[in-house]
Amino acid sequence: MNSFTISQLEQFSGIKAHTIRIWEKRYNALRPNRTLGNTRYYDGHQLKRLLNIASLIEGESQVAKFCLLSDEELAQKIIEKFERLQSDETDASNYILQLTAAGINYDAYSFDLIYKHASKRFDIITLYKLVIIPFLNRVGILWAGERIPPSQEHFISNLIIQKIHAATSALPASKKSNETWALCTPEGEFHEIGLLFSHFMLRQAGKNSIYLGCNLPFESLISTVQEVHASHILVFFIHYNESVRVQEYINSLIFKAKTCKILISGNVRLLSKLHFDENVEWIKTVDDFILKL
Repeated sequence: MNSFTISQLEQFSGIKAHTIRIWEKRYNALRPNRTLGNTRYYDGHQLKRLLNIASLIEGESQVAKFCLLSDEELAQKIIEKFERLQSDETDASNYILQLTAAGINYDAYSFDLIYKHASKRFDIITLYKLVIIPFLNRVGILWAGERIPPSQEHFISNLIIQKIHAATSALPASKKSNETWALCTPEGEFHEIGLLFSHFMLRQAGKNSIYLGCNLPFESLISTVQEVHASHILVFFIHYNESVRVQEYINSLIFKAKTCKILISGNVRLLSKLHFDENVEWIKTVDDFILKL
């Protein structure tokens, strides 16, 4: 996908379409293309330029300064800004914009550089909370609204998955733990980033975490839980499925795994409709999970 409307630029950048048009007229900030029918559209290069400008501007007085720069000058300013940044949580938005620009342009090299710079400023849990979750939420919304194709969403997700795998592999081998956790998503659920990060946090906390992955049949989960004598089960529900079916799944889990503490996480709109007994805990945020550990 290399064709974007001005409303899509607004969604990616957070800059209002009206403001983008003003920047075009006053400063020649962007140069939209036109179809044969004279409809304006923007390519990936223009979108990246807008994201760079948006991440540099810190006040109205700086708009003209950055809009008038060449692409090369903007790129250099981005590097200089990242080098100056201190560990200030408010600067997470800059990383979100830059990761978005790299992701939509299938630019794994730039994505890796930005991620490495961010990981030097934030510990991995803070990075996940302030940068990765908001970034993935933005990508997810754009994908769900068919603003970006599945290929871009998959490309971006897989880059993040690679980073979490690398962080998990770098952890030292954990000692014997009195807690054994079984982690999965149920059949039909293929999004694993939240589950993978939970696995990382469990491993970092010294817990015995058995990562069973996505799309796991219910009976496979139960047989594994019984085989390893799991003390905890963590299941992620991402899609907005029928609440009745999800409630039945959880009730069956309670019945089949009576000795386990069951934790669920994922889609807030879905999970808020469910009923949980005393043996089921809803993990709503990363901070909730940290407290649990």
